[in-house]
Amino acid sequence: MHRITFHIESPALNRPLRAHALCPAGRGPFRVLYLLHGLGADADIWRFYDLETQVAPHRLLVVMPDGGASYYVNDPRPSGLGRWEDAIVRDLRGAVDRMFRTFAERGGRAIAGISMGGYGAAMLALRHPDLFAAAAVLSGSLYFGHTAHPRGQAFQNELAAELPAGEYDVFALAERIAQRGGPRPAMWMACGTEDGHLATHRAFRDLLQRLGWRVESTEGPGAHDRSFWQPRMPDLIRFVAEQLDPDPAQRE
Repeated sequence: MHRITFHIESPALNRPLRAHALCPAGRGPFRVLYLLHGLGADADIWRFYDLETQVAPHRLLVVMPDGGASYYVNDPRPSGLGRWEDAIVRDLRGAVDRMFRTFAERGGRAIAGISMGGYGAAMLALRHPDLFAAAAVLSGSLYFGHTAHPRGQAFQNELAAELPAGEYDVFALAERIAQRGGPRPAMWMACGTEDGHLATHRAFRDLLQRLGWRVESTEGPGAHDRSFWQPRMPDLIRFVAEQLDPDPAQRE
């Protein structure tokens, strides 16, 4: 696989957006996994996860954008963080489909992330179920937009308070999809039993199961750190590859 770094012009952010990509060998078309980092990191964090080895057998194009501290939402505040939802699902997705030979349909696209990025993956998949066939959540900050931060962090609570009620609450979004019908992104979830996000993880998993959702959920010893996340990346990638439509190259 080839690793490249690229920048796109993002009208949503009114500035360039940086991303890394892992490109499979061959000419495609490739199925795409968008991978979102957590709070306090950037796209460079994925260098520690040995993704090339894990992704290569599945021929996935992996796109890893910088997301700042955005929670990947459209911040409505005049001096806020910017329209990050639009930056990812419109600007970045459009640029990736133009720059690379992708399988540019719902069945060829998934999204995943860790912590803040795990919330972002679930939220974006549920807000745009027509774009993503699957979402994978590692220790997701699923409380965001639903309840106050479990440790009372002011930044997250202040941002969430400015968002339209229910629009960025993954619990409300899942219920809305179940009520109206339509496509449901398959969900994969994992959280450590010593993680402060565990209660919300379980509550969201239970809701999805009550709604008859296709969800694969796991727990295990570990806290909110890479020692829990890194060993679970192979399962995350396996799940994503299994939920997407078959590799177009193998159908030719």
